[in-house]
Amino acid sequence: MKIAFMITSLQYGGAEKIVLDLIGRFRGLSIECWLIALYESRDRVKRDQLAEALEREGIRLVELNKRPGEGTFRSMLRLKRVLRDISPDVVNAHGPVPNMYAGIANLWGRKVSTITTVHNGTDDWPDWKSKMLERTSLLGVNRVVCVAQHVAEAYRLKYPQSTAKTAIIENGIDPQRYAPPSPAVRAQWREMLGCPADAALLIHVGRMVPLKNQRFLVEVAERLRSRGKKFRLLLVGNFEDDRYVEEIRQLTEKHGLTEQVRLLGSRDNVGDLLGASDVFLFPSEVEAFGLALLEAMCCGLPAVCSDIPSNRKLSELSARNRVVDWDAERWAEQIELLLEDRPERRRQESYPYWTLERMAGDYLKLYGQSGSLLAGLGGGTG
Repeated sequence: MKIAFMITSLQYGGAEKIVLDLIGRFRGLSIECWLIALYESRDRVKRDQLAEALEREGIRLVELNKRPGEGTFRSMLRLKRVLRDISPDVVNAHGPVPNMYAGIANLWGRKVSTITTVHNGTDDWPDWKSKMLERTSLLGVNRVVCVAQHVAEAYRLKYPQSTAKTAIIENGIDPQRYAPPSPAVRAQWREMLGCPADAALLIHVGRMVPLKNQRFLVEVAERLRSRGKKFRLLLVGNFEDDRYVEEIRQLTEKHGLTEQVRLLGSRDNVGDLLGASDVFLFPSEVEAFGLALLEAMCCGLPAVCSDIPSNRKLSELSARNRVVDWDAERWAEQIELLLEDRPERRRQESYPYWTLERMAGDYLKLYGQSGSLLAGLGGGTG
């Protein structure tokens, strides 16, 4: 089997992590995998690191280097040529723009089993033209994977014609990457991160965009400081929205928190950073799944998270999680309570269902089913 995966750009995002994990797992099954990135990556350093890693693993990468504002038709022609040259058995796109392109590209020429994966829990398109294009793209899609039940319900409501094509495959992770470190390694990482021995280390992982709500964490940090708490707060994630990143920087300066709050940007060692930390913070306004929260939980890290469906569902698995509405004072209180639990008592948590192995198996089953649907591309099964 030959699979062509499509992503937005070469970066360390949640959807991209899932794709890279699937590729790694499938390569062990002698499945030929290609990776197609639509946009030119804005983080050239991380892009080069990922490209080198892919090359070492023998994974074939094609970058279309689409630029924001570039016409859809020209990019579509490039994609169609690439797919013709690769000649995959299955195309699996991840993310709103890749999903739209994959479906439309499959409307003419050679038909390919095409699966799109919806990772977002919100309306992706601000304008009618993009919504119309996504609606059209569904005609070229065999199956639409949603990463959670509430995401599937919202997508079916938005695009009723997708109802018969939707399937739910919840995300999974490789637990071996998130084992808590030894006390010595943990202390070494904290020293490298500039965290004093008597300070708590808090961490958030997520793209720097308003929906992830990092600005709220600056308010929480101000409350913690006013309560006399010594701490460091790491904000880890792609600097996707430059204006929003600058807003966060200005807020930390305004509140005099530049020593306590550090913006680390995109990192490929999230497991190490989680292992060094004391509490995970996840204040998202909307999440389809909450992959970063699952990673923290697997590492044995207690969490304070926002009261939204995905966070509530995952937090049912851990008695150490606190689901709280957006009240900075209450967050500060819950963080202090969680810090009373000594880190040496932390252990890796096991969540057998939420594994990469299960997720990869679910996708493989769907790829096989999708191949049998090519004769009736406009339809699907429930």
